[in-house]
Amino acid sequence: MIKWLFKYGAAIFLFNTILLSIAPLRMLGDIIFLVAMALFALLLVINPKLIKDIIFHKAFVFFLIINVLNFVYFILFHGIFEIEALKYILARGVQFSVICFSIYFHYEYYKLKFKDHLVFLVFAIVLLSFVLNPFIF
Repeated sequence: MIKWLFKYGAAIFLFNTILLSIAPLRMLGDIIFLVAMALFALLLVINPKLIKDIIFHKAFVFFLIINVLNFVYFILFHGIFEIEALKYILARGVQFSVICFSIYFHYEYYKLKFKDHLVFLVFAIVLLSFVLNPFIF
C-alpha cells in the first residue's frame, strides 16, 4: 500500500489540482488535498532512509533547491508562529517530496502512461461538464 501511494502520489496531486480548478468540486478537492497531505507526510516521516536517498538524488536537485528557497523565504519574511505560512511551507515541502518519490518509484508509468491518463481525465471532466451544464459556452 505504501509503495502504491508513493508510486501514484504525483498523479494524485495533479488530478486533485484539476478538481480544485472546478468550482463545484473545490470542497471535495480540498478534502482530498488535506487527507493526501497528512497521509504522505506520515509516510515520509516513517521512511527517513528513503527521504535521504531520494531527495538528495541528483535527478531531484531542482526540487531540493526549490524546497531550500521556500524555507529561506519563510525564515526571512514570516515568523514561526504564523500558522498559515507554516502550513504553506510544509505543504510545499511534502508536495515536492511526493513528486520526487513518485517519479523515483514509478518512472515508467510517468514516461509511458501518465499522459494518456491525464488526457482521459480531462476528457471525462469536459464530457461531464457538457452533460451537467450544456450552456457552458
